Amino acid sequence: MDIVEAGIVVHNLQKSRDSQIQRMLQTIDFVQDLMSKFPPRLIGMEKVFFSHQNQANAEFVFGLRGIIYFLAKEGQILEYSPTQIKKYITGTGKANKLLMQQMIQKIFGLEQIPQFDDAADALALAYLAFKKYQ
Repeated sequence: MDIVEAGIVVHNLQKSRDSQIQRMLQTIDFVQDLMSKFPPRLIGMEKVFFSHQNQANAEFVFGLRGIIYFLAKEGQILEYSPTQIKKYITGTGKANKLLMQQMIQKIFGLEQIPQFDDAADALALAYLAFKKYQ
């Protein structure tokens, strides 16, 4: 399995209700462009859980999940919990971000660890979905 492209979406907007909508629109454009370049047959998606500490982010994340489900209607989506992903990649469901980045570096033979832990998580999801789907 080779990496064709990996990265994160960075928004330079203040956190507000209006900027949340702008971030969603920017993310829709990004995902549509990505899917037009690389039509997905299979998508790995992280199951999300919200507690009272991160409720403010829940609406945004669930909105984006809905958008991705809609845009990926032609592909199959496999969902995994953070613990499942960590256990599959590192052998322990309690792995920290650095260990995940190091294991992704090793799995894909990268010269250095992914700069962003979210990019490493996305690569881990892609790897897990690909391996489980085969």
